[in-house]
Amino acid sequence: MVPARKRISAVEWSQRPETNRIEELIEGEVFLVPEPTTSHQDAVGNIFFALTEWARRTEAGRVFVAPTGVRLAWDTVVQPDVLFVAAARAEIICDEGIFGAPDLVVEVLSPSTAARDRGDKLRLYERNGVSEYWIADTQARRIERYELADRGLVLARQFLDGEILESVNLPGFALPIAVAFRR
Repeated sequence: MVPARKRISAVEWSQRPETNRIEELIEGEVFLVPEPTTSHQDAVGNIFFALTEWARRTEAGRVFVAPTGVRLAWDTVVQPDVLFVAAARAEIICDEGIFGAPDLVVEVLSPSTAARDRGDKLRLYERNGVSEYWIADTQARRIERYELADRGLVLARQFLDGEILESVNLPGFALPIAVAFRR
């Protein structure tokens, strides 16, 4: 990702004209995100579909896919690939986007975004109280599950091809890794 222009607030961000470009506002800086690969989009769709089926079946909450804006601070609006908000916290969902930390954020790695997803965005989600963060790596066919603990978001487990991802925060949810990366 490449910084695009001067620092702005989330209010200024929301007043800009709509665009087809994928952009995020992180601590006042606008970052342009290159278009994703087809394997990235396959994984996003597969994870979104599995989470949506589970959420509707259990009435546990709502699932969204990028480009849904998540306002984490006065100067930060990100667009995670997939996110989940529990029904008990539905008040953070507005027509204009999500105002607060989702219960789950999923980022699917791309060559151009991997360092930011593992570094700046992980720390950003940690600082803002995201309780669970998944990083899906289409090349390695692996999903890393981070959980919020006293010392921040910590890697709880890696799920490899042939294994089934389960979440302590999403009771009854199970996702075979092979399904997550199906093309």
